Amino acid sequence: MSCNGLAQTTQESPATSPAAGKASGAFRSVGALINESGIQFDGYVQGGFVRNDVSTVSERHGGLSNYPLPQVSDENFSFDTIQTFLHRDIEGNVQPRVGPKPGEAATAVSWGFMIESMYGRNGQAARMFGFDDNIGPNHPGDLNPAKAASSRQNFFAFPNVFAQFALPVAEGAALTVGRFGAGVSYEIPVQTKAGPDFFYSRSYAFAANPNQVTGVLASANLAHGASGAWMGELGVVNGWQNWADNNGQKTLLGALRWRANDFHRGVNLAFITGDEQNDPGNKPQFPNNPVVSPNPQRRTHVAINGFWEIGPWYFAGEALEGKQDGDGRPQTIRLGPDGGRGFTGATYGDVNLHAHYKFDSHWSLGARAERYWSPQGFSLLPLTAARGAINALTVGVRYDLNSFIRLRPELRYDKQTDAQGIKAFGSGRETQQLMGAVDLLVYF
Repeated sequence: MSCNGLAQTTQESPATSPAAGKASGAFRSVGALINESGIQFDGYVQGGFVRNDVSTVSERHGGLSNYPLPQVSDENFSFDTIQTFLHRDIEGNVQPRVGPKPGEAATAVSWGFMIESMYGRNGQAARMFGFDDNIGPNHPGDLNPAKAASSRQNFFAFPNVFAQFALPVAEGAALTVGRFGAGVSYEIPVQTKAGPDFFYSRSYAFAANPNQVTGVLASANLAHGASGAWMGELGVVNGWQNWADNNGQKTLLGALRWRANDFHRGVNLAFITGDEQNDPGNKPQFPNNPVVSPNPQRRTHVAINGFWEIGPWYFAGEALEGKQDGDGRPQTIRLGPDGGRGFTGATYGDVNLHAHYKFDSHWSLGARAERYWSPQGFSLLPLTAARGAINALTVGVRYDLNSFIRLRPELRYDKQTDAQGIKAFGSGRETQQLMGAVDLLVYF
């Protein structure tokens, strides 16, 4: 429920005493202010059940027995998150990190903001180093991951905290300042009703792509013609999941986004590049930046994704490729499993395809096929250090009871190839896994 709806309900409540009348008047004033300012409040609660065919009974009672699958890491029942969004959207025809949108360009500067909070098991991966990784509610698991896993500790995070400005420049422009989603991947962290996330489980590409960044991002509409509209973005940020810079060198973030005039088709080409090593003496930003070196070690990540909606059908696809440099010197160290001195670099990539069919306003059927590869076992930390490739097939149903309740059962099969001695599933015992899962989303 939005703040506007809450204000409307309050205004319709009759006053039963002078004191109540004063309180009612105060609420009306606050409600009117919220309504006039355009501030909104909404969110959702998510919980689910997960079971695979390779874990032991004791492993299922602990946490992370479904690694390396992203965001369905715990088996049995799990409280995933309660997510809230306090926000004010900017005007104009630019939606930063998403694409151009219908309407005219802003004729004056307008402002907006987003404060997103998350509490639950999903909050563990959403924390940002130097911002909310070690705040009080996250003790003791922030310093003891093994204890956090065994106790299935919930974590508190603020994935988006930013200000935004619409600018009356050329075809329309906007500026985003603060901590915000990188906008590189097809799947996005939040489970919004209109978002692209059909399944409960996530692709490996979701984990390999950058999540949040801190810095400044400029977005501008570049052209609008018979085929559609183009938007470009360029930003300067503090690296991957970093509030405090870990090496004194900034990272560039950029994208080129196209949308058809009917907004039923779209393509996004995005990149992030910069020196991602941790300087010796600084707190390592592990696992997002698992390289320590006194010398610059550049990481470049490029992703392209697109979608096509035609009648009841929806198709989408994504491809990404990444490279982390390593100069091989003794002082260049890779942290974590299979790490050590003399790190010589790593590569990784992913291709995933999606198809959905909507039967009616309640029922939809979906499938996702994916191939992920990482010869050095680099890009899925801390989910796994397993090398080789993983092929995954997911099928599921989405049932929308109404505009507030969504249910998503699924089956997923994953198989690792070229394991090179490190198996990905069943705590390192298996190279394949079958998983059944279902989650419930309740929106407000």
